Amino acid sequence: MIILFLDLPILLYRFRPLLKKRRDQLIAAPWFLYACCTVGIIGSGLGIWATVSSSWDSTLIPDPYWGVIVIGTTLLCLFMGLLGAAYPRLLSNLNEQTAMARENARLYEDLRVAYEKLSQLDKMKDAFIATASHELRTPLTVVQGYLELLAEIPDEKSNAEMRRGFLNKARLACDELTLLQENIMDVSTIEQDTVKLECHNVTLKEVCIAVLDLCEPLVLKQPRHVEIEIPEDIVVWVDEIRLKQILRNLITNAFRYTPHRTPIGITASILPEQHIVCIKVSDKGPGIPPDKQEIIFERFVRLERDTVGNVRGSGLGLAICRHLAEAMHGMLTVESSGIKGEGATFMFTLPMGIDS
Repeated sequence: MIILFLDLPILLYRFRPLLKKRRDQLIAAPWFLYACCTVGIIGSGLGIWATVSSSWDSTLIPDPYWGVIVIGTTLLCLFMGLLGAAYPRLLSNLNEQTAMARENARLYEDLRVAYEKLSQLDKMKDAFIATASHELRTPLTVVQGYLELLAEIPDEKSNAEMRRGFLNKARLACDELTLLQENIMDVSTIEQDTVKLECHNVTLKEVCIAVLDLCEPLVLKQPRHVEIEIPEDIVVWVDEIRLKQILRNLITNAFRYTPHRTPIGITASILPEQHIVCIKVSDKGPGIPPDKQEIIFERFVRLERDTVGNVRGSGLGLAICRHLAEAMHGMLTVESSGIKGEGATFMFTLPMGIDS
């Protein structure tokens, strides 16, 4: 009983902020409850003292030890009561400390993951700077070289054809610079997710032919046989500029990464049940290993065999193509066995044209 009357005022004191907000939950004023507890403690103590003293058997315990045993027992009970009252507080402190430890562990893990991402981004940045500087330097050197040659050639009619050839090669180098600059700008735009599209009905075969005309110097130089199998009536709902950008990147990659004189195929078919058009760009090059077919769509990623070879590239084209295809409600994937000579097929889907 003493423990009960002692625990109650301790609980009232501990939860006083809560009780101030909810006075209606108390059956009486706090001072009255404290007074009742004090009377209860005194009454219970006197009752226990009277009970123990009246039933004391001096044959079991000598009288000189009576007071010591009763007082010691009472203090032990009081200590147990206080410990019981303090246990919830101790448990709460323990929970708070373990919660803080768990939170610290979570923050540490988040910090570790963030550090790894930053380290990876830093490596990617260094790789991009090295690649971009190489990519920019090569066409700039070509342009500068041909301009210097043009300045040295006498302005005569007999040299007109040579001058025209130099100008055409300088223009091709400028086209490479433009494509690289567009890819770099698109990366920053994609990073901010602010790609703006102006979609309308576009005849697919006309766009493919227009893009292929831009690649005509490559077709004649290597030479190549490029076959287009696209029905005249296929119309897609896209941003024409972005569609040309996707096709130009895929076709240019086919020229860059496959041997000369190997064919390139561009086909398209309608999937009416899904209301989409599937476009495929196929080649007969070295192919792409199955375990590398997903990472090649990440920014600044190139296959190791390409980085050590003579083929230039920024590792941005495929990442941009996939993002643009998804922005136009399509998707871009690749199929390849990874066996040399069997090549790879890049496929992307686009919505069918809207009937006017």
